[in-house]
Amino acid sequence: MAGTGKSSIALTVAASLNDGKPFANKSQLAHGTFLGASFFFKRGDALRNRTGNIFTTIARSLVETVPELERHIVSAIRGNMNIGTKAPQQQFDHLIVGPLLALGEELFTPMRLIVVIDALDECESQPEAEELIAILGRLNSLHHVQLRVLITSRQENHILRAVEGLPSGICYLMALEKIPQKREADEHIDDITSYLQHEMLRISRQRSFPSDWLKEGMLDRLVKKTDGLFIYAATACRFLDTDFFDDESRDGRLDAIFGDETEAGAPQHTVDGIYRKVLMFLVAGRLEKEKQRIFTLLREILGCIVMLYEPTSLPTLRQYLPHITSRQLDTVLSQLHSVLNVPKDKDAPIGLVHLSFADFLLSQERCSDKFWVDKSLVHCHLLNRCITIMDQELHQDMCDLEQPGFLAHDVPESKIEEFLPRHLQYSCRYWKDHLIQLSGSQSQNDLLQDDGKVHRFLLRNLLFWLETLSLMKEIGTAVLSILDIVNLVDVKKTPDLFALVEDAERFIVSSRWIIGHAPLQAYCSALIFSPMKSIVREQFLTSAPSWITRWPTVKDQWGTERVSIHGLSNPYTLVSFCPTGNLIATTSGDRISLWDAVTGTERFRFDDAWNGRIFPNLVFSPDGNMIAYVVKIKLGLVPCDYGIRVRELATGKVVDLDTGNWAPIDTELGPFIAISPGNTNLLASYTFHGLDFYLQLWNARTGHVIQKTKLDVGPSVGEGGPAIRESEPSFLSWLIQERMPFPGPLSFSPDGKTLAIMCNFKSLLIWDVEKGFVQKNIILSHEGYPESSWRPALTFSASGKTLALAIATNHVNFTNQQPPMTHLYTVSLPSLEDHSALETIDKLSALALSPLDDNMIAYGTTRNTVVVYNTATKQVVSETQTHEAVSGLVFSQDASRLWVVLQNNPSVKLEVWEMVSIRKRQVNPHFFPHPDPITRTKFLAQVDWPGSSTVRIGDSPLGAIIQRWDTQSGVLTTQEVLEEQLKFRFRKWEISPNGAIICAVNRDKTICLFNIQTMTTILRYDDSIYTEEIVFSPDSKLVAIASSSKVHVLDTTTLRKAEFENWPWMYYNRPKFSLSGGLFRLLENDSGKVSLVEIQTSNIIATVDTTGTNHGVSSSLNSRLCFHPKGHMVSAYICGALFVWETSTGKERFRFNNHGKKIRNCYGIAMSQDRIAMTWAPDYRTSCVTVWDYTTGEEIWCFFLEDTAYFRPDRIFWSEDNEHLECEWGRLPYPFTASTNVNAPNTRPNDAKYCLRVEGEWIIQGYERIIWLPQAYMVTSVALKDRTLTLGHEFGEVSFWEFDLAASPRFKRRKRAHT
Repeated sequence: MAGTGKSSIALTVAASLNDGKPFANKSQLAHGTFLGASFFFKRGDALRNRTGNIFTTIARSLVETVPELERHIVSAIRGNMNIGTKAPQQQFDHLIVGPLLALGEELFTPMRLIVVIDALDECESQPEAEELIAILGRLNSLHHVQLRVLITSRQENHILRAVEGLPSGICYLMALEKIPQKREADEHIDDITSYLQHEMLRISRQRSFPSDWLKEGMLDRLVKKTDGLFIYAATACRFLDTDFFDDESRDGRLDAIFGDETEAGAPQHTVDGIYRKVLMFLVAGRLEKEKQRIFTLLREILGCIVMLYEPTSLPTLRQYLPHITSRQLDTVLSQLHSVLNVPKDKDAPIGLVHLSFADFLLSQERCSDKFWVDKSLVHCHLLNRCITIMDQELHQDMCDLEQPGFLAHDVPESKIEEFLPRHLQYSCRYWKDHLIQLSGSQSQNDLLQDDGKVHRFLLRNLLFWLETLSLMKEIGTAVLSILDIVNLVDVKKTPDLFALVEDAERFIVSSRWIIGHAPLQAYCSALIFSPMKSIVREQFLTSAPSWITRWPTVKDQWGTERVSIHGLSNPYTLVSFCPTGNLIATTSGDRISLWDAVTGTERFRFDDAWNGRIFPNLVFSPDGNMIAYVVKIKLGLVPCDYGIRVRELATGKVVDLDTGNWAPIDTELGPFIAISPGNTNLLASYTFHGLDFYLQLWNARTGHVIQKTKLDVGPSVGEGGPAIRESEPSFLSWLIQERMPFPGPLSFSPDGKTLAIMCNFKSLLIWDVEKGFVQKNIILSHEGYPESSWRPALTFSASGKTLALAIATNHVNFTNQQPPMTHLYTVSLPSLEDHSALETIDKLSALALSPLDDNMIAYGTTRNTVVVYNTATKQVVSETQTHEAVSGLVFSQDASRLWVVLQNNPSVKLEVWEMVSIRKRQVNPHFFPHPDPITRTKFLAQVDWPGSSTVRIGDSPLGAIIQRWDTQSGVLTTQEVLEEQLKFRFRKWEISPNGAIICAVNRDKTICLFNIQTMTTILRYDDSIYTEEIVFSPDSKLVAIASSSKVHVLDTTTLRKAEFENWPWMYYNRPKFSLSGGLFRLLENDSGKVSLVEIQTSNIIATVDTTGTNHGVSSSLNSRLCFHPKGHMVSAYICGALFVWETSTGKERFRFNNHGKKIRNCYGIAMSQDRIAMTWAPDYRTSCVTVWDYTTGEEIWCFFLEDTAYFRPDRIFWSEDNEHLECEWGRLPYPFTASTNVNAPNTRPNDAKYCLRVEGEWIIQGYERIIWLPQAYMVTSVALKDRTLTLGHEFGEVSFWEFDLAASPRFKRRKRAHT
């Protein structure tokens, strides 16, 4: 019941625990008991009306109470930097339970921490409140450090239901009713009387009132008026607790309380009475006209305080009431201390004393029109003020960051507070919510007109709003807001506004990740890569960087992408789509991540190191509230066991199912599992032990086995029960059986009564769940043995009348070179007739049945295509090409849309395809028309091609490909697959330095020289060597084809061939031509000696003894040789040192040590006239470039490049002017004087502004990120000339960029600093 003192009890307990005082006079706190934290829910306060902030708040308070917890909580946060966006149960596990368990292991004496949670009924989400109670029910796992929780709440049904669901003995309930008044014969004083006596005495002393200021009997009358409600007593006391001008004004307040107004009936009427008296006192003795003006002021001021979504300070409140003077506002608030908390600190938030006051103001029945707050009018006023504030204060680069790649998490909080005042943050966060509250009103219709206020705001401020939300770390708000606005706009009535918000939705969804990480990329990457005809792009072109003078060519219209997931740290093995459509699951090693399918944020993360790793076998329950997955337990070299882990997402409850499963070590799938749609507690698993296969039915919530049945996997399985194997299997049958990478998949029918199981590769069992036996055994008609690299698929239609099965097979005849075949079957229920619907050479990666047409099937293939197929007509309805792997397909309930999950490490994205237009979907015409990427590419700048052209040569799935791009227009003019021209397949190829010749080795060991410009074959001959390296001389006149046994040297002009036997040593590296045509190579024998050898003369130039070192083979032979520009010196990295020898004599000239730095690999060396540079890697993800001075031997520059697993600078070289250090990814920011301190930003050289390169997903200028590149534009090659940057992308696309680097933010900032 409201007003009975629940919050007062919570406050008293929290205050007593905090001060270490007893709750009452006779009860002492137990030893080791402390206040851990408190959290007070409050409806209308966005920070306290949901459970999203409760555990982060508790964790912070726990650290203040127990400082020893800090390092454990900090460690948990570092292990999961996005924990603040995770679901509450994830925060509970990582921030509360884990650190407390760790602390318990360190303490000698037990500790009990009390957490106080008040007003749980004010949590606006009932499911969240229920989940919170369920999560807290797991506190019994804490022992040495105990956590006890006091919760106060009204008796709401959903809360009582959640409490009743907790295990017995862990929760105690106490009901608070109205406090009974003291009877005359009862000497005991009730709580309200005691409270009023205490408060009246306190007021009398603090205000210096005379002792008889309360006349005889007044206290008893006041007790009676409270009607047992604590809120009435508290409000009356606050009403009287003020400084009075004279005794008459004091008595006036007493008269207002004890006036003639009756307050009989329900407790609500009693509380309403005191509220009316408090408000009417403000107009006592005023003229009628003045009263009406004060009533208006009250409605406006109290309306804002009540309807704002979070508590606001006085300065912020003034921003939303600009027409009310500061004096008027201060005067009104000073008279409302009995119902409002108005702090002395003006920056502290103003709040309601009790939520019932808001209920009173918002009910026209409970308070008269004098005080009634019309929610619609207040929301309209607040919305208009929010838009006005944003119109006036939003602009580009809100925090004066200047640097386009400045990351949001690096922006200091001081800058946020300085440049983003609270009223602006509130407006950006909640303007959409005020708009939604006007649903159906005329005000909303007026605001949502073409050229209306919302339309004009978005046209002017959309990007500024996105940047601001990014700085606030709330970019997810933009996604949800724009989706809500799209649903509000009527396309027929307001077509212009609808077109804008629909385009804005696509813009925000596609660029959410990068804007959220780097706010100013809203004007760079987000605009640059949006479609040409995007309204947002056209509207904000003037906000784009003027120093980017040429943008890459992009598509005209938006594609079907809806959400992208970025930031996966490792390549993952599985993507699963939740049946409810709100979550996407990815697995990687021992990590499972669940992502919001709307915003792309990570909602759950589970690091499950159950002695092994997670397997690619994860299923959602039909309601999306539970997941089950397979874990493989590693036992060294012995066979591996499998287990099943079940997780409830809301509570975090974990149940482990021990299947007793055993499998050979090379088995890669583990048991198959399924959760029943009819009963989400029912889980089925199909596992095997040796050659025995078992079907197990489990209670997923308890882990108990309901049924375990041994299934025979022989060629015949009887109906009505498990069959007995008729005879011992033949050798071929046994071989096929042993090669099977499964027991096969299984699937429940929609009603949960039937379970389909694929077993023995050719048998499909239909299992009756209720009766527990085989209803039908369907023998499949395909031949061959299972294709072990692909998982079969099995699924029911939504109607339950059709079952679809797909399986890939290889031929039994192992000499047959035909590719594997995929067989797609459909089974009609209940007749159980089987149909062989389709055979294809494509492997299926996803399978879905239409919920409205059981004959309509969609499947994804490993060729990156999505096929819609009609099984009745056996016709392909549509075939759509994608650039990414298809990992999931789900039809919408009305079958009008197809949700497609695509993955391309390290990103996942969700696309929504309209079925009516699926035939029209096309791939970007600039992309290479094959789904697989062009992996190794090279730009040719030296060739004098006709016209203004850029030539790109690269590997593709079809072979070596030559593209010619028009540099001016950015259009692909010609494209040739070289191997189609030559009618054979390359195994290895290389391009000459002058870009004129390709030397290629065919798979049948044929060697070919090919003229790129004329597209003709120069030379072709057969050879038996297995070519391992192809190397051209610097002048392109010689080419060496090297194997382990010999080396061919071809003269590309005369076509003469010389053959040299290789040295019989164990290890060797890539050969290298000197300027004079000598071919050199590092060789290492089994005794650990590394020698530099000239191949043509067999001369040993120099030798280094590597015995006794831990370098040797891996470090020496990964090193490329490098010659001095004059040719008189050669260098190589050996055994932790960089050696430089004279080419003619082999005399050691220099030896540069890396000062003890750990070097995993040396990748490249570059020599200039007076300096030598080396690129090396200390670990897998980091690369480093070090430069030494010849004359002094000192290290003059060391530059680390992070996250270079895919963008390692393997080859480095000096520019023609000998001043710039370049690599295959662009120009490095090498300093020009040895005294330059590159670690101090203000002393970095100005000329670094001319250094452009690609590093990971970024285009870098000098040391600073400037442009982020989306996944579709992943770079495979770079060419830099003057101010033009040419990038080659994975799927054949080439983008051309031009920059005015002197006008870039870096140059302007440095120029301003110098002036």
